[in-house]
Amino acid sequence: MAVNIMKQSGTDDALALLRARVLELAQKADTRYEITHGVFYNSREAYHAAAALTSAGYRGRFVLWGGYPNAERRRAFVLPEHMSLKTESDPDIAGLYPGDLGSSPLPEQYMEAASFAITPLRVDGSGYRTLSHRDFLGAILALGIKRTVIGDIIVDSDGAGAVVIADSKIA
Repeated sequence: MAVNIMKQSGTDDALALLRARVLELAQKADTRYEITHGVFYNSREAYHAAAALTSAGYRGRFVLWGGYPNAERRRAFVLPEHMSLKTESDPDIAGLYPGDLGSSPLPEQYMEAASFAITPLRVDGSGYRTLSHRDFLGAILALGIKRTVIGDIIVDSDGAGAVVIADSKIA
């Protein structure tokens, strides 16, 4: 029974840290008067990031974007107060929760920041064997690159290559 409690406690600590980092990101947007962005989040982390920003009053001032519509791994982009959107009346923002764009395109206010923060990289295999998502992810992580700077990995249907969505700093 103690194992479950410890596991739950670790999860709670991780969520508290995630929320603190996301709110710090939002405060930076307000103090620097510029769009800020975080690391790539998995679906669960993105949901909790959106919940933290929404409950802190940032609804209409952030989106979760992973480089293309319906991306699984996404970054939070937060607008400073003077650039805020009205998401309730904006028909283009129709995701599962606030800030989730779903299949909608990225709103224009975020385009420039996203183009500087997210880069698609083309990676090709040797052609001697069919590669999977696991192969590409393993090779990237073996280089010492952190998972938080890597978004989705979209493997070609023939397994010969992939497009890796990544933080522009590593491109």
